[in-house]
Amino acid sequence: MWLDLGELRVVHACWDDLLMQALLVNYPSLNDYLDDELLVKASRKDALEHEAVEILLKGKEVELPQGHSFLDKDGHARHAVRIRWFDADAITYQAAFLGPEKARSHIPEDPVGADHIIQYSHDDPPVFFGHYWLDGGPELLAPNVACLDYSVASDGGGKLVAYRWDGEQRLDNGKFVFVDRKAA
Repeated sequence: MWLDLGELRVVHACWDDLLMQALLVNYPSLNDYLDDELLVKASRKDALEHEAVEILLKGKEVELPQGHSFLDKDGHARHAVRIRWFDADAITYQAAFLGPEKARSHIPEDPVGADHIIQYSHDDPPVFFGHYWLDGGPELLAPNVACLDYSVASDGGGKLVAYRWDGEQRLDNGKFVFVDRKAA
């Protein structure tokens, strides 16, 4: 579900040390294989395993204020947004939003509670993740935080993105490598 290589980290959507440690207490072989017990518990919305799998693999989300929504890439109304879990300066829903820029104008500028932040300091190892379907050109989200998902599977085209990491703690925008995929 994640890789912690000491100097570099990789996760599908969100690095959350507390949830990872909570899972490892009961599932010490978690990153070798997913056992049946974890899969069953992760399907129950009231279980810690469900919350952990949802956040690690889909990202941290917060509900939008009453009456606010936006349309996702498939035209479905969404009432919650995935957020910049690593950004303590993101104090409004719009600033905290992590997703396609075309949806940002539909996200309110209302203050968002601080409970969406997960401790991930600029001194932590670089972390790479996907799952957010960003658009535009690849760029760092923080000095040690990079998303590599730029909608390559989208019918509208996107980018297949990689990062050439050479052991640096502070990442560099110039080290993104990508290939554009044309719209279908």
